[in-house]
Amino acid sequence: MLRDARQTYTDSGAQFLTAADRAAAVSEKNIRLESLMPCKLVPVPNSSDFEGPAGQQVTLITTDHIGMVLIAKAEYAGNQLVAGGQAVNRIQLTVAPGPKSLKIVFVFSASTTGRGELREDGGADSQFLRDVAGDEPFQLIRIIGK
Repeated sequence: MLRDARQTYTDSGAQFLTAADRAAAVSEKNIRLESLMPCKLVPVPNSSDFEGPAGQQVTLITTDHIGMVLIAKAEYAGNQLVAGGQAVNRIQLTVAPGPKSLKIVFVFSASTTGRGELREDGGADSQFLRDVAGDEPFQLIRIIGK
């Protein structure tokens, strides 16, 4: 029993899909998964770099472990992300095309013993990016916009 190649075939209750139908189903599933996953940065294997979709906005936050951790300076793709004289616990950036460096200087209320994390904010599903420590307040992160 042959039908048009775009139709689903049924044989003893089992469904057989054409390659085009399978590709469409996988694409639809991936789109649904992406909409459920608010974090946009993906770690590059065997590297300390991250990839992200160019043009998408990303929010980075600090979390405190020992003392308070804030961002005193941040620069990405030639743009200052923190106003002079301020320290914040949240910055936003738009992923630029190609490899760009994110330069961040942290300040710690517990001085050199301070500890915390830099995370991508995704609500309840925030993603760990880096451990930060008061004795190493400068961090350089490369983000590759795809």
